[in-house]
Amino acid sequence: MKPMETAVYWIEYVIRNKGAEHLKLGSLKLRWFEYYMGMADAGHEVTVISAYKNKLPIGNGSYTDVILTGVEEEYEKILENANYLESAEQYPIWQSYHWHLLTLTILNQTFTHPNVLRFLKQRHEFDAVVTEYGWGEAQLALSSYYQCPLVVLISVGGVNSWVNDMLGNPVPISYVPHSWMLGDFSQGMNLLERLHNMLFFLYDQFLVRFIQFPANDRIIQSYMPNGPKAADLYHSPSLVLLGSHSSFRQSTPMAPNMVEIGGFHIDPPQPLPKDLQLFLDEAQDGAIFFSMGSHVKSKDFSAEKKQLIINVFGRLKQRVLWKFEDDALPEKPSNVMVRKWMPQIDILAHPNIKLFISHGGHGSILEALYHGVPTLMIPVFLDQFNNAFQSESRGFALKLSYRDRNFTEETFHGLIKEMLINPKYRLRAQELSRLFHDRPMKPMETAVYWIEYVIRNKGAEHLKLGSLKLRWFEYYMVDVLLVLVGIVASLVIVLVLAFKWAVAWFGRAGKIKQHLNILYNKLMKGMADAGHEVTVISAYKNKLPIENGSYTDVILTGFEEEYEKILENAKYLETAEQYPIWQSYHMHQLNLMIDNQTFTHPNVLRFLKERHEFDAVVTEYAWGEAQLALSSYYQCPLVVLISVGGVNSWVNDMLGNPVPISYVPHSWMLGDFSQGMNLLERLHNMLFFLYDQFLIRFIQFPANDRIIQSYMPNGPKAADLYHSPSLVLLGSHSSFRQSTPMAPNMVEIGGFHIDPPQPLPEDLQLFLDEAQDGAIFFSMGSHVKSKDFSAEKKQLIINAFGRLKQRVLWKFEDDSLPGKPSNVMVRKWMPQIDILAHPNIKLFITHGGHGSILEALYHGVPTLMIPVFLDQFNNAFQSESRGFALKLSYRDRNFTEETFHGLIKEMLINPKYQLRAQELSRLFHDRPMKPMETAVYWIEYVIRNKGAEHFKLGSLKLGWFEYCMVDVLLVLVGIVASLVIVLVLAFKWAIAWFGRAGKIKQQ
Repeated sequence: MKPMETAVYWIEYVIRNKGAEHLKLGSLKLRWFEYYMGMADAGHEVTVISAYKNKLPIGNGSYTDVILTGVEEEYEKILENANYLESAEQYPIWQSYHWHLLTLTILNQTFTHPNVLRFLKQRHEFDAVVTEYGWGEAQLALSSYYQCPLVVLISVGGVNSWVNDMLGNPVPISYVPHSWMLGDFSQGMNLLERLHNMLFFLYDQFLVRFIQFPANDRIIQSYMPNGPKAADLYHSPSLVLLGSHSSFRQSTPMAPNMVEIGGFHIDPPQPLPKDLQLFLDEAQDGAIFFSMGSHVKSKDFSAEKKQLIINVFGRLKQRVLWKFEDDALPEKPSNVMVRKWMPQIDILAHPNIKLFISHGGHGSILEALYHGVPTLMIPVFLDQFNNAFQSESRGFALKLSYRDRNFTEETFHGLIKEMLINPKYRLRAQELSRLFHDRPMKPMETAVYWIEYVIRNKGAEHLKLGSLKLRWFEYYMVDVLLVLVGIVASLVIVLVLAFKWAVAWFGRAGKIKQHLNILYNKLMKGMADAGHEVTVISAYKNKLPIENGSYTDVILTGFEEEYEKILENAKYLETAEQYPIWQSYHMHQLNLMIDNQTFTHPNVLRFLKERHEFDAVVTEYAWGEAQLALSSYYQCPLVVLISVGGVNSWVNDMLGNPVPISYVPHSWMLGDFSQGMNLLERLHNMLFFLYDQFLIRFIQFPANDRIIQSYMPNGPKAADLYHSPSLVLLGSHSSFRQSTPMAPNMVEIGGFHIDPPQPLPEDLQLFLDEAQDGAIFFSMGSHVKSKDFSAEKKQLIINAFGRLKQRVLWKFEDDSLPGKPSNVMVRKWMPQIDILAHPNIKLFITHGGHGSILEALYHGVPTLMIPVFLDQFNNAFQSESRGFALKLSYRDRNFTEETFHGLIKEMLINPKYQLRAQELSRLFHDRPMKPMETAVYWIEYVIRNKGAEHFKLGSLKLGWFEYCMVDVLLVLVGIVASLVIVLVLAFKWAIAWFGRAGKIKQQ
C-alpha cells in the first residue's frame, strides 16, 4: 500500500461510525502527523492537537488543527540548545532525568495552552484516544475525559521497565537488562551487573512515583479539576503498541495487551531525487550513507571530529551520502555528497548501499534491518548506547562511541573497512532482515487489527493482568512468606519444648492425556494438508483424506484395545471425591506407563532404527520427556502441543515464563479469582505449585530418564529436555482463560480442532429441526460415561428431562435406557461439534472438559457443567465466573432432581447466559488468523529459523539463586549490615571519646 492508503486503511478500521472524530495528542513527531492528514483526505473529520499546522490541501473530508501556537519555535530552540554532544559523557541517569523534565515542560505547555483548553471545553466524542507515551499521564487522562479506551504507542523502543510496570507485566531483572545497561548480556549477567541492573530499576520506580506522578497530577488538575490521579492512569491503557520486533530485542514475556508493530512506519521505497539516484547508481564500488538522525547534528561535531571523518571518507573508494545540516562542508572530498535532509528509508533501499553509519536510534536500526544493511553506530545519548551494544552482539553492526578516546582517524577507517570487506556483517544483516519480515501479518495490519479489537470489545478488559489489582506485599507474597515463617517458627518452638519435656520425662523415668489424543492427530492432518510430509506414532490409524502432503502412520498395535480397557477400568466417577493431588498423581503414573509401553513397542523400536530425517518433532506433552527426547534423537527443533488447557505451572516452568503465583491460580484452585486471592488462597496456591515442582523433579524426571535410556543409551537427561521446546502451541484462548504474561514461543491455537459443521445424520437432523421449544445436548465426553452413573443419578436425570418441553439428545453408551422419556433420544456416539452448531440447541450439559468448553464457545451455546475430575472443576468455576455457565459437581450432595431441573430451567429462561455465550463466542472468533493457520505458520517459522533460539527466554540459563536474585540480596544485606556495624562502632567510639573529654574537663 502507498503511505496515505495505509493511513486511511488503519484509521477507518479504528473509527467504526461514519463521521466520528479521532483524537491524537501528539508527541510532536511528524511521523504520526501524516497519518491523520491522510484520514482527512479519505473524507473523515479529523482533529489533531499539534505544534505543526497542516499546509497540504485536503481532498474530501475536514481537517481541524488545534495548533499549539509558539510551541514549534520553542521546541526547535530546545533542540538547538540541547547540546546532545556535550551530554554524551553524562551518566544515563542524568540524561534520563533531564529528558524527563523536558517532556514534563512540553506537557505542561500543551495542557495550559489556550487553544487546547478551548478545544477541551467543547466536549467532543471519540471512539478511542491514541497517544504516544513519554512519561505523561496527563496524556493518558484524555481517555478518562472522553470516556473511551486508551491505546498507547511506544514508537521508539519496545518492552522496557516502565511499560512492564504500567501493564503489570513480570519481567525478572535477574536476566532482563535495563536499557541503560551496556554490554552483551545474551549469556546472562554476573553478580555485579545484576546488582547494577536492580539499582537502575529502583531508580525508575523512584522517578515515576516521586517526580513523574506529582508533576502530572498538577497538569491534569489544570484541565480536569476532579480528574483521576496519575498513579491510577498509569495502569489504564487497554493496549500498548510497541515499535519493536523480536529480531532485534531480547526475548521477554509479554502481557496479552502488548503487541509488537516494529517497522509500522516503513513504507515501500519511493523514487529518489534525480541527483541522489544518479549518485548512487554510478557508485561502482558501492556507497555509504551517514546520518546522525534528527536530534544530533553532525554540523555540531567538533572541528577535529569533522576533519577526521572527512579524511576517512576521502580515503575510501566508495561514494558517501552525508546528511550534514549546514550549507557547506569545507574540504569535502569528491566522493562525498552532503544534504541538509535526505530520505533515509528510500536511500537504504538502494542496492548499492553497503554500509549505514548512524547514531543508533531505534527507528534507524529498524530501517536498516528492514533493508538488510549492516550498520556502524556512533551512539551519543540515552538508549543509543544500549542499541549499539545490542546491534553489535547480534552481529550486524559495530560501534564507536562519539566520546570514545579511541575515536581516531585510523580507528574509524578501520571499522568501516572491516564492515565493507568482511561479508559476515552483510550476511547477518540479511538474515535478521528475513526474520524481521517473517511475521503472519504486516506491522500496520497488526496495529489496525488490535486497535479495532480494543474498540469492538470496549477496552478489552479481559486482556489486562490480574497483577494490577494487587498491592506490592500481595504481589510478592510477603504475607504468605510471613505466615510460613510463623508456622515454621511455631513448629520449631513446639519441637524444642517437646524435646525438653521428653528429656525431662525420660530423666525421671530412667535415671501417585498423553500423545494418543485425537486432537494431536488433528494438528498433524493440518500440517499434511499444508503440504508437509507427516509421520505419526499413534494407536489410531488416520482415516481422514489428506489434501496435499503425505501422512504416514506408525501404529502401536494393541494399544487402542489396551487403552480402552484402561479407560473402562479407570473408575473416574469413583475418584470424583479424591483430592486433586491424588487424581493428578494417578494420571501421572498412567502417562508414564503408556510412555514406557510406547518406547518399548516393536513397531516404534523398528522405526527408530531406520534413522529417518525430520525438520521438526511435534509431540503432545503430558509429563513425558521421553517424547521430547525425539528432537535430540533426530537433531531437529521441538514443538510441543498442549491441546487440553492453556498456560499452566509446568508449561511456564518448561519455558522459563514468569507467572506470579500471587495472582495466577493453579488449575487445582477452585473458585472465582477474577478479583484476586486472599491470604489463605495464595498460601494454598503456593503449596500446589511446590507440589508440582516435587512431582516433576523427583518422580517425573527419574522415570523418564529410564525410558530414554531404553532407546537412547547415551541420550540427554530429562531435566535438560524439559527446557528444550522451541515452541509450545496452547489449546486455549483469551476469551476463556485468565490473562497472563506469555513467552514469545507460547502461541494460543484454541479451537484448532473445530471444523465447519457437517450435515447431521437424518434422524438427528429431523429430531432437532422439529424441536419447536429448542433442544438440549447432554454428553459427558469420552472418559466419563453416563451409563456408569449410579442408578439413582440416572433416574433423577431421566425424571428431570421428562419434565421439560425441550427435546434432549443424550450421549449414552449403552444399547438402551430404561424409562427414557419420549422427548429424549440416546446414542452411543454423537457428532458433538455438528450438534452444537444447530440453531435449536439452547443448552449444552457437559462434564466441563476443555475441548467441550471451546466447542460451546465456538457456537455460542450456554453450558451446564457436571465436573468429575482434575481440571474439570476449575473449568466449571471459570465458566461460571465468566457468566455463560452454571455448575453442579457429580458428587455434590445437592445433586437432586429439583436442583438439576432448577438449574436447567434457569439457564433456559434467563437470557443472560445465552447473551454472554454469544458475546464470548464473538471474542473467540475475533482473531487475526484462524487457529490452524496460526499453528501451521508458527511450526513452519520454527523450521525456517532453525529452532528460533531468539524466542527463548534468558531465564533458562540461570540457576534458581540467580533467577531469584538471592546472591544480589545477600550482597545488599551484607552492605547494610556492614554499614550498621560501622555506625554502631562509630557511635560507641563517639560516646567513649566524649565521655573521656567530659572527665578531663571536670578534672
